[in-house]
Amino acid sequence: MAQIFSRLRKLNKDKAMLSISHNWEILLRLTELNPCVPLSFSKYSDNKFGFTYRLYEELNDLKFEMHRSIFNNQRDTRQDSLGLIGFSGLDLKDKRIILTEGVSDYISAKLWFPKNNVLGLTNLGGTQLARTILISIGEEFLLIGDNDAQAETNTGLTNVLKLSKFLDSHNLKNTIALPDTGFNDLTDQFIFMVKQQIFTEQTES
Repeated sequence: MAQIFSRLRKLNKDKAMLSISHNWEILLRLTELNPCVPLSFSKYSDNKFGFTYRLYEELNDLKFEMHRSIFNNQRDTRQDSLGLIGFSGLDLKDKRIILTEGVSDYISAKLWFPKNNVLGLTNLGGTQLARTILISIGEEFLLIGDNDAQAETNTGLTNVLKLSKFLDSHNLKNTIALPDTGFNDLTDQFIFMVKQQIFTEQTES
């Protein structure tokens, strides 16, 4: 996190960041400043959605590609070899893995913990292939779930509990972490912290 703030200071503290309400736009700017996220993240003119955020990752024949509309929540996953994102930046010697649900939470977690192994499930709860891969490469997991406490059904908590139970069945150590009360997911909390830090530094300067 300190590295992110340091780079923002070099860009005149990126004052425009405070006026941006779209989480994906802020994540794009942060990944441009911090090369720790091992994927291509850019704006793209798409025939299906018009302007999109395009996320692309490739390692040999393994590929992930997702387009998300800039204007709404429409998205299109066009390639997803593993059901996981972040595979190209994985240190296989380190058996400790931070695991998120969803692409934006993966990006947030990798920005927050750039030196740690981070993977993101691209399907809620994880595909069978993704789960098979996880138990073959990891020994200890930090599971970061969503906290849909305001919803009728807390899907985020339900999914992460099921995943924890699955890892338990393979005798793999795992810990569940949820965003603080008031935040739906890790990205909401991460971006709130980034904006809070920028605001604090501006008022103190």
